[in-house]
Amino acid sequence: MRNPRLAISAIVFLSFFLSACSQQKDDADLKQYVQMLEARPAPPITPLPNMQEPKITPMPKGHIRDPFAPQVSAKMLASRPDAGRKPEALEQYPLDSLKMVGTIKVKKKYWALIQTPKGLKRATVGNHMGKKAGKITHITPQKITLSEMIPKGNNKWDKRNIELNLNG
Repeated sequence: MRNPRLAISAIVFLSFFLSACSQQKDDADLKQYVQMLEARPAPPITPLPNMQEPKITPMPKGHIRDPFAPQVSAKMLASRPDAGRKPEALEQYPLDSLKMVGTIKVKKKYWALIQTPKGLKRATVGNHMGKKAGKITHITPQKITLSEMIPKGNNKWDKRNIELNLNG
């Protein structure tokens, strides 16, 4: 059998605890305070300020470029110097998503190892990469040099040299 002293002390404690909870306290002052708060009128709600109608300015008609039209027209893209060439695998990615991770030299020819979002690819001089018709012009163990075609307008193009360094 368990310790009778522990059982008796537990019974005394529980009866003392329950008797304290069962006493009705005088909470009339609390009820009176809540009634007083509920009887108070709510403060008035300030009305919203009057909104002024915005001034509508129509876009002038004429020889102004539509701001929602692309800056480079389809005609200009078709006039790109190498427009008839079939796009290569590395041209589907923007240059900032590609990383040079190494090189391989086969018969005195360097191949760059390029990490794409979908895996590892290789490229050599003459291949294209990036969204702006970047053509690889030189490969060293430390970097790739490419020449991009940037639209200038009026069917004119500028060449821009870009370097992609090893590991980013």
